[in-house]
Amino acid sequence: MKERALSSAFMKRDADGFRGVITVWMALTLSLFLAVTGVLLDFARAQCVSYRLMAATVSACESVFAGYSKALLGRYHLLGRNIESEEMLEEETLQYLKPERSGHKNYGDLTAFSIVSADWSDRVYMTDENGAVFRGMASRAMLDGAGKVLVSSWKERLGLQDGEAAKAAEENAHRDSFRVSDVLKDYDSLMETEEEAEQTGGAGSGAAAEDGEVDAGSREDAPAAEISDQGLKILERLENLKRALSRGLAGLLVPEGKTISAASVPSGGLPSALPSGVKGRHVRSSGGSGNPILFREYLMRNMSCFTTESSSFPAYEIEYLIAGKKSDDRNLKAVLTRLFLMRVSCNTMTIMKTPSMRTAVGEAALLCVGWIGNPTLTAGMTGLLAAAWASAESVADIRSLLADGRIPLIKTADKWRLGFAGFDSVVSGSAGVQDESDGLSYGDHLRILLYFASDTVLSYRGMDVIDWNVRKLHAGFSCSKCMVEGRLTVNGGGRFLFPHMYRRMAGSSGYAGFTKHASFSLLKD
Repeated sequence: MKERALSSAFMKRDADGFRGVITVWMALTLSLFLAVTGVLLDFARAQCVSYRLMAATVSACESVFAGYSKALLGRYHLLGRNIESEEMLEEETLQYLKPERSGHKNYGDLTAFSIVSADWSDRVYMTDENGAVFRGMASRAMLDGAGKVLVSSWKERLGLQDGEAAKAAEENAHRDSFRVSDVLKDYDSLMETEEEAEQTGGAGSGAAAEDGEVDAGSREDAPAAEISDQGLKILERLENLKRALSRGLAGLLVPEGKTISAASVPSGGLPSALPSGVKGRHVRSSGGSGNPILFREYLMRNMSCFTTESSSFPAYEIEYLIAGKKSDDRNLKAVLTRLFLMRVSCNTMTIMKTPSMRTAVGEAALLCVGWIGNPTLTAGMTGLLAAAWASAESVADIRSLLADGRIPLIKTADKWRLGFAGFDSVVSGSAGVQDESDGLSYGDHLRILLYFASDTVLSYRGMDVIDWNVRKLHAGFSCSKCMVEGRLTVNGGGRFLFPHMYRRMAGSSGYAGFTKHASFSLLKD
């Protein structure tokens, strides 16, 4: 009995020992299972936080660009996001990253995240790269229609295919130092010298005798040379034209019934006034610099000039692109001066290549100064009379252009309007309006002047025009603040579910941090 009792006691103690071992083993197993499950949950949660943060970054980036200027798109067919201030951009970005949820405090949201910082980098503005970004945008705006067809058609009409007309315009369009009045002034000096020689009597003849060119005996018998009546009439016409030109081209060229705007060009904060370092800021733009011909056609189609009906104020926007003056009237005068010089050059080419017209000018020069017997003076008078005749025809041409007429770039003899005998009649304004079906309008002539203007100058003056028009609908707008590309970098993350475990196990702070990037461009198709 005693041995049986001892055996039962040992068996009971061994069972209790086994039960203790199983309890510890189960506890360790459960702890390991919970630890692994916690780790898996934490890393799954961290991955979800990463995905949500990335989605929020992309959404915020696109949402910022979704606030593009509607006035810019509606008026000029361009997409751009106006950034009025850095503080406004930062506040708007954070608002998109952390949207407010009414009545919801994220209780139980295992994938909730926090934002540490949000920064914009690699930003591209319309004014960057010396206006190349703007030119690229304008060119793409033209490609959605019949831009290429339009370009080829007006190149053909302007005679730019073979380059002859373009070369002539290029050589003379910007010759600001050349004026017909300068030539006439030289003629006046020559005539004054001759009058002084006549008043001094035989001084000039005496000097010639000393050189052995004229002897004393023949000097007394030589008949007094006098200009013919026809020559006097020609010089009188020349004088009338000179007086008319000296009164100012604007008053002479603008037809009756047309008023000239005197509006001032807005100043302050325009792209053309930006420092050169800001204008030339080089960025990694995916838009390219665009097609220069499409760019100029864009300007012509979206901006007004003297002959277009527009509510724009100032009114002469194309003239501003070419001249860059501070008022409408000054811009128009500067453009008319260049246009006048270009027409004089083209019309002089017509005179010189037409035998009948060249002969008429040569005979008139002989009537005026041929009696002097100086070939150089006669050749000079021939050029002067050709320039005067071409100037008179140019006055009539520009009047027709400003009255919505059309004129060939290089005229033929049958298209010529003023006869040499009455080229000063243009002063009275009785020439009428010439409207040739195959000719060029005032706008087409402006295209020629734009063709030889600098891309950079046209870009910034074009953005000036956009600024002062869009600001009427969108206060605070500026092309220099109009972002078309950008890269958003967001730093954020969330805490682990079991931060204490990570700090004890791996020294982690218990925080899962991520950096996400998102880019967006309004330049890409």
